[in-house]
Amino acid sequence: MSAVLVVRGASKRFKIPRSVPKRYLDAVTDVDLELNEGRTVGVVGESGSGKTTLGRMIVGLERPSGGSIEACGVDMFAASRAERREVRPRVQMVFQDSRSSLDPRLTAEAAVMEPLLANRIVPRAAAPERAGELLGMCGLAGNVTQRFPHELSGGQRQRVSIARALASEPRILVLDEPTSALDVSVQAQVLNLLKDLQEELGLGYVFVSHDLAVVRSMSDQIVVMRGGAVVEQGPAERVFGFPEQEYTRRLLEAVPRLAGPAREAERERT
Repeated sequence: MSAVLVVRGASKRFKIPRSVPKRYLDAVTDVDLELNEGRTVGVVGESGSGKTTLGRMIVGLERPSGGSIEACGVDMFAASRAERREVRPRVQMVFQDSRSSLDPRLTAEAAVMEPLLANRIVPRAAAPERAGELLGMCGLAGNVTQRFPHELSGGQRQRVSIARALASEPRILVLDEPTSALDVSVQAQVLNLLKDLQEELGLGYVFVSHDLAVVRSMSDQIVVMRGGAVVEQGPAERVFGFPEQEYTRRLLEAVPRLAGPAREAERERT
């Protein structure tokens, strides 16, 4: 199984605005991780741990201050412009707040057509059909595809966001708290959708969340962050079953016990 993402020594330092003398915040410090095709790395930690900044660096929204991020065999920040242009569509992000990440002026169908056309995935004449296929894969069909974001439920908007991310034919999805704004029953449906899509398309996921119960149900590998640094990482079974660090143990002690994985809860509900 090949690695589609290799992060080595990734760091990010921000200058604190209007600080005299100049002061800096080390948001991410010397992070290593690998992601294989069809697998999920869960990145967990409290607010301010650096996990979202790491996710933004992986998709290219933040430039690392140090280290390297290699996606699909290409160093995203050291490669030529042509190489970066080729690999950028292969790494997509699904944000926590689907309401703010979707253009309020575009219908669900138009939102998915936009990356199809921008990345020249299909000819313009074929874009509506392909957008409909992607929305259908994500559980949306019929007149829902012609609705605007404010006319959709939170779960429907997040499904549109997932379909839009898939439009660029990615190999890696960074999922930044993708279910934290949803109620529990809708969370289970979206998590099940993500699992099904991963199995069907062989996607690699970087699942960023503070919710360890959700991460446990999704992840093969776990990266625990604190203060911008990795304090523990390893197979999910080991990290959750036999944590080595006191910080990880405290995080786990704060997790409510679930009756079973998300998929089993959904089966019982239906």
